[in-house]
Amino acid sequence: MAIRCHRGTALIIGVVVITAGLWLAVRPSGAHEQQEQQEQQEQQEQRAPAAKQHADQHVTVRPGDDVTLRCEAGDVSISAVEWTRPDLEPQYVLFYRDGHLDPTLQHPSFTGRVELVHRELKDGDVSLTLKNVTSRDNGRYECRVKSGGSRRTKRAIIKTDPITVIYLEVRGAVKEHSMGGPSSRGYVGLAAGVVAVLLLAAAVFVAVWIYKRRTDQRSEQSSLKGSVDPLI
Repeated sequence: MAIRCHRGTALIIGVVVITAGLWLAVRPSGAHEQQEQQEQQEQQEQRAPAAKQHADQHVTVRPGDDVTLRCEAGDVSISAVEWTRPDLEPQYVLFYRDGHLDPTLQHPSFTGRVELVHRELKDGDVSLTLKNVTSRDNGRYECRVKSGGSRRTKRAIIKTDPITVIYLEVRGAVKEHSMGGPSSRGYVGLAAGVVAVLLLAAAVFVAVWIYKRRTDQRSEQSSLKGSVDPLI
């Protein structure tokens, strides 16, 4: 009986030891994995506010203005740049590759109205200048770049999330030119020219009228003199 009790106790102790050993062997791995997941989550939470603050912008301009949409790719080698508006078809606002602008898929409304601030992409600046904006330019603009690798690239390669998202709002009246601006000087010059022509025409009319009146008076006086002479 005592032998059976000792064997049963030894068996129980053995099971407990083995279980404890397995638990101790597994626990560090699970704790390490949990710690890694926690660190990754913390890193994502730290990056998310900064990325959102950098990417999302709201720009408001008036019709007729030129506007610069800011986008910086950082210190990287850039082989292609694209600006798009997802609500358009085609959605390209600007596509730059192989050292020049590629207008192949550009939306017609942006033809001749967009350009990069720095064609040489200085310091990773891929900002876009949009000229003479109208209400049709309202919308969401996304900036993407292709960095490194071959200079030749296609749209399908740039599948990354946009590094900058800008919401452009065009509202208000057309911007008036200041009195000192070229346009104002042109209007003033035109008005002055019209006034000068009218004054000259009026002067010519008055001179002709005076000359004609004097001529008529002289003719009338001659007629009267001729009618009086025979009676004398």
